[in-house]
Amino acid sequence: MSAYRKILVAVDSSNAANRGLREAIRLAKEESAQLFILHVVNEFYAFATPEAGAAAVDIVPTLRESGRKILARAEAAAAKERV
Repeated sequence: MSAYRKILVAVDSSNAANRGLREAIRLAKEESAQLFILHVVNEFYAFATPEAGAAAVDIVPTLRESGRKILARAEAAAAKERV
């Protein structure tokens, strides 16, 4: 029996997250485990009070789109390794 059946890895495009993704892919492949890839958009900062009276801009859609791209790259990396 495998040590891992399901593996969850968080990604944010940082070097540390990229290393974690590579390790998670390796483990999932080696253990025939399911790989779940997660990216979290922290919307709190999108609504923080702007400095110097600048007009508030809703950046949540931009953050979400960026997250989708990060997830797509991570998914492509896993698919390349057939995970």
